[in-house]
Amino acid sequence: MRGFRPLPARLQGIGFCRRDALSLGVADHRLRYPDLSSPVGRGVRVPSQCPAPQLEAARALAARYPGVVVSHRSAALALRLRVPAHWGTTTELWLTRGDNTRALRRPGVVCRRGLLAREDVVHVEGVPVTSPLRTFLDVCAELSVTEAVVLADGLVNTHRYGIRRGVPPVCRPEEIDAAVRAHTGRRGIRTARAAADLMRVGSDSPAETRLRLLLEDHGVHGLTLDHPLFDAGGNLVAQPDLALESHRLSLQYEGSHHEREGQRVRDIRRMRATEAAGWREVRICSEDLHRYVVTTQGPVPVAVALVWEAIGAARRC
Repeated sequence: MRGFRPLPARLQGIGFCRRDALSLGVADHRLRYPDLSSPVGRGVRVPSQCPAPQLEAARALAARYPGVVVSHRSAALALRLRVPAHWGTTTELWLTRGDNTRALRRPGVVCRRGLLAREDVVHVEGVPVTSPLRTFLDVCAELSVTEAVVLADGLVNTHRYGIRRGVPPVCRPEEIDAAVRAHTGRRGIRTARAAADLMRVGSDSPAETRLRLLLEDHGVHGLTLDHPLFDAGGNLVAQPDLALESHRLSLQYEGSHHEREGQRVRDIRRMRATEAAGWREVRICSEDLHRYVVTTQGPVPVAVALVWEAIGAARRC
């Protein structure tokens, strides 16, 4: 079988507009070959095996229509923000006409109009995308408060200790607070404001944020993040995902990667070091957040029951 005739070098591996290809001498029938797809209408072509077809389609549209910027859900995915998992299956491309001109109308595109300041736009692989802070404000209209807190925790995450020490956050908490105050009245701002009030620095995953919020909803207060545990020699031996210092409890959320052989060994060593430091470790897994158990105070998630039990044991000691 003969291979496809190569495209011009400047069009290879990226999204492009049909009219640009024709202007470079590409035959119209070549644009209908199966190595190219049309995710947002006939006027745009994207490599069929492209890992990020929406981003490449946006590249083509941004070149064709100056002022077009990837935004909302599509921006959150391009920036790899902590958003609901099902957003990753969407086939829609969300855009904003940053120059406030007429919104684009084409299949597979959701386009909004709105003025964007220079600081509202960043570039991902050369494609204009709304900044993490602007994207947070845009998508809060679609999120629950818990989902918005998960997103905000990801934006402000940084650590003072451990292997992630010194890695700067995407946004500083005061930047989010200022942005929320500056956009009073916009759609979703109440959710954004609630998230800004509840966000905390030091959460490494959506599950850790959800665990913290779940415990706080059930009266467990005083939880701290990025809390170091040192041995007698002053060496860092453990970092609880959540620490309850008043009861010397280390809460560790066990994600799927903790099933790996090497990670299990490290977890055992961490637990022993935690106990040697005079703390008790409580290990919580995903199903503990969703499975309920009956207690004297009624049905509660297993994670809550485990922490309540650990608090009670600490008080008795």
